[in-house]
Amino acid sequence: MKLTDFLDGIGRPVAYYPSLVKITGSVGAGIFLCQLLYWKGKEADPEGWIFKTQGEISEETGLTRSEQETARKLLRERGLLEEKRAGIPARLYFNPCIDKINDSWSKVSEEAKKTLKNQQNAGNLQTSMRETRILECGKPAD
Repeated sequence: MKLTDFLDGIGRPVAYYPSLVKITGSVGAGIFLCQLLYWKGKEADPEGWIFKTQGEISEETGLTRSEQETARKLLRERGLLEEKRAGIPARLYFNPCIDKINDSWSKVSEEAKKTLKNQQNAGNLQTSMRETRILECGKPAD
C-alpha cells in the first residue's frame, strides 16, 4: 500500500500554526487552541461555549489526557481560554477568548517587528573592537 493511499483513509488533519507557541506556551496548547478555534461558530450553544469530551479531543488532535490538561492550564493562565461546568451530569465547556487571543498576538507581532528592525539597524552601527595580539613568529607564549 502506498503512503498517500493510507493517508487518504487515516482521517482529517489538524490545522496547527507553530508560531502560536509564542502566545500559548507549548505545542500542545497551540494544537488544543487551534482545534477549539476550528469548532468556534459550529457549536450548538447559543452563548458560544464548545462542548467536547476528552475522548473527542484526543481523537481529533492526538493529545493525551495529560497533554490536554497541561494545554488547558497554560491557556487558562494566559487568559486565552475560559472553562465552565454545566448540566447534569456535569459537562466541561470551553470558550476561546477571541479578544485576548488577538491582543496577545498583536503584542507578539509588535515585539517581533521591533526585534527585526533592531537586527537590521545593528548592521549599520559601528562597533568597537578590542585589539588582538598577533603572533608574528607563530610561537605561542609560555
